[in-house]
Amino acid sequence: MGWVKRSGPALLSGALLGIATTFMFSWLAWVSLVPYLLVAENTKRPVAQAGWAGLAYGLVMESWVAGAVARYTDNQWGVALFCHGVAVAIMAVNVAVLLLPFAWMRKRSVAVQLLVWPLAATLAEMGMYHLLEGFPWFQYTVGFSQAANLYVSQLAALGDLFLLTFTVLVLNLLCAEGVKRRSGVWFVFLLLLLACLHGGGALEVYRVEGLRTGGFRVALANDNSTAGLRWTRERVDEYADRLLGLAASIQGKRQALTIWNEGVVPWAYRPGDDLTRAILAAARTSSDALHLIGMTSAVGGHTYNSAYLFTGEGKLAGRYDKQNLLKGIEISSIGLKLPFFEASPFEEPAGAHRGLLLAGGARIGVLICNESSTNRVAASFADAPYDCLVVLANNNWFTGTPLIRHHFYFNRIRAIQNRKDLVVNNNLGMSGHISASGVIVSGRKAGTPYVVYCDVKQVGARPDGFSCPQRTEEEKAL
Repeated sequence: MGWVKRSGPALLSGALLGIATTFMFSWLAWVSLVPYLLVAENTKRPVAQAGWAGLAYGLVMESWVAGAVARYTDNQWGVALFCHGVAVAIMAVNVAVLLLPFAWMRKRSVAVQLLVWPLAATLAEMGMYHLLEGFPWFQYTVGFSQAANLYVSQLAALGDLFLLTFTVLVLNLLCAEGVKRRSGVWFVFLLLLLACLHGGGALEVYRVEGLRTGGFRVALANDNSTAGLRWTRERVDEYADRLLGLAASIQGKRQALTIWNEGVVPWAYRPGDDLTRAILAAARTSSDALHLIGMTSAVGGHTYNSAYLFTGEGKLAGRYDKQNLLKGIEISSIGLKLPFFEASPFEEPAGAHRGLLLAGGARIGVLICNESSTNRVAASFADAPYDCLVVLANNNWFTGTPLIRHHFYFNRIRAIQNRKDLVVNNNLGMSGHISASGVIVSGRKAGTPYVVYCDVKQVGARPDGFSCPQRTEEEKAL
């Protein structure tokens, strides 16, 4: 019982933070660390308490890992359990590092704690975040718990998820101080800060929505294929029939751009490929209609995870190669890579095919899968004016896990941070359209093929004079 009394509050805080992050309960995150903050001031083992909180957090956050790895490795449960243990340990360290600065200043005045701990903890979180680049399932921040809160998440435009983390930590400190002192004054401060965050966020959403102009029609053609269908050679004809049926359903809809998902053509691009030509022919709308299709590139012994832009006539109009590769899956990490029944020795592009694609009169920034989990790649597009972000993804290994919803909300943070409309086509994930303000215009998850149409807008006029192609009244009617 003595151990439970000493460590229970820390375990509770870690578990509550894990639940708040997993389900994006923004309100729960504001108070989740209060039990730890209260017990840490009097404990004789503050480092151990931070470790217990981290362990509870890791167990909650990574509960899905073993099952997902087993699916990816064709039921190699030894590998799956090893990965699960590593994942829990890494997430435990993430939170322990965040809490340790408070342990060192727990005897300081509340003014010092408010001035120092949120900043020190956020900097520690940033260090872990960048250290884990390439492992998006470990790059969770405390601030991600706010991703489903449209108004609070507007802070991401000023400081990414880290400013959200800083804010959540301040809220927890204010609440803990109110509980400790049994004083309503601290809760008044807490409520005033929450009112400012939500009121200011609402005004910012209104402001950005008023700046969105123009518009061009985009079709998200989502085949929603399982790994067994997409990657089994004996089922290639069945898979091709699914894609061609989907392509035929969008014929004549007059969208400016049709977006297919990541790796929808399950082999490397080659000129005149039969499946690619058949898809473009089946979906033919007009010669100036464009298609963005995910597939790999094999060039000079090098392999890339790519997105190809084609004209309606089948001419290659551009290519983007993925820059932020998944470590341990797409590329090896410390010499290790998960086994997969189709090898994927991808490489980062050295120079070409890293920038914007010109789709008609619009410039689009393409992100492939986990590249929307951080802002590194999207930030590289800011050197040139562009109109919107497009995400091609494949979540078929993570069905039934929280990552499906998390991936969609990472996209929301990217839209807010860059103030660009974002459309995402995610195989067996959540697909849809998120405005530059973070408003979810459409979002859909299904297990069967479907097409979603979106009217993508730009924020203000581009300084180079280009603008998104305008839809005619006839096209709007469709």
